[in-house]
Amino acid sequence: MGDIRKTHETVSQAHKLSLKTKNLVNLRTEFSYKAYCKFLLSNSTQAYKDFEISLYYVRNGQADIKHLYSLLGNQQSEFFIRIKVWKQFESVNGWNIQTCTEKKWNLDLAVCYLFQGWYDICRGRLPRAGKALTQAEHILRPSGMIERICRLDWVWALLAEAKGEYEKGLRHVNDALLVCADKGFRLRLADHFIVRGRLYLLQFNRENRENRDLVEKAGDDGDEALKIAEDTEYIWAKVDALELLCTYHETRAQLSGFKSSEEREKARSYTLEASTIKEGLFLTEKQMEELKIQARKEFEEQTAGWD
Repeated sequence: MGDIRKTHETVSQAHKLSLKTKNLVNLRTEFSYKAYCKFLLSNSTQAYKDFEISLYYVRNGQADIKHLYSLLGNQQSEFFIRIKVWKQFESVNGWNIQTCTEKKWNLDLAVCYLFQGWYDICRGRLPRAGKALTQAEHILRPSGMIERICRLDWVWALLAEAKGEYEKGLRHVNDALLVCADKGFRLRLADHFIVRGRLYLLQFNRENRENRDLVEKAGDDGDEALKIAEDTEYIWAKVDALELLCTYHETRAQLSGFKSSEEREKARSYTLEASTIKEGLFLTEKQMEELKIQARKEFEEQTAGWD
C-alpha cells in the first residue's frame, strides 16, 4: 500500500525479537525485508549489506545454497536491476529460476521471469524479453495475484515503449492503473503513471505532434507520480518522475506558445534534482566488496555463541 516506513519499523521490531530469541528462520526473511525497504527508501548501501546478511542466515546449515531464492531472491533481483548490477542479477535470478522450478514454486518463478524480461529490456534484448514475459504471463494471469499482475503489465508496457508500440503499452498501463487505484497499490500506481507519461510523449513525437493534449497528459502523469513518490518516499519512482518531468518541459520548450527559456530552466532543475539523488543510489565494485566483508562480520557477531 506504499507505507514503506511503517513496513520497515514493523520488520525491525520483529527482527529485534528474533535476534533475542535466536530465531534463525525468521531472521532470514527479516533481513531481506529490511534490505528491501532500505532499497525502496534510497539506502542502497544498507540494503546491499542486509541482503548479504540474509544470505548468511539462509546458508546456516545449508552450505550448498548459492544465493537467496523464492521471495527473498525476487526482492534482491529487483534491487540489482535498479542499481544496474547485471552480473549479480544474472546469478541470483538464474539460481532462483532453477530453485523455483525444482520446488514447483510457480508464483515466485513467474516473478523471476517478470524480472528476467525487465532485465532483458534494460539490456536491449527485446525478443528475449518478450519470451520471458510470456512465461510469466502463463502463470500470473490466471493466478488472481492482482499486485503481481499489475507489475507484469508494467513490464509489458516497458517492452512496448522500447519497441515504439505506444498503443499496446497504453492498453497495459490503463488496465493496470484502474486496478492499482482501486486496490490502493500506491507504489505500482506511481510506476504506471510514469510509464504512461513516457508513452504519451512517445505517441506525440512519433505520430501526432499537433495533439498537444498528449504532452499535457504526460506532465499530469509526471506530477501525480511525483506526489505519490514523495508521499511514500519511494525513491526510484521519484527519480523516474523527475526525469519524465524534465522531458515534458524539454518538449514544451520546442513548441510555439511557450517561453522556451523558462521551460528549459524547469527541465534543468528537474534533471539536476534527479542526478543528485541518483549519485547516492548506485554502488561501486569496491563498495560492494567492502559491504560483503562487513556483512560477514556482523553475522558472526550476531550469532557468536549460538548452538
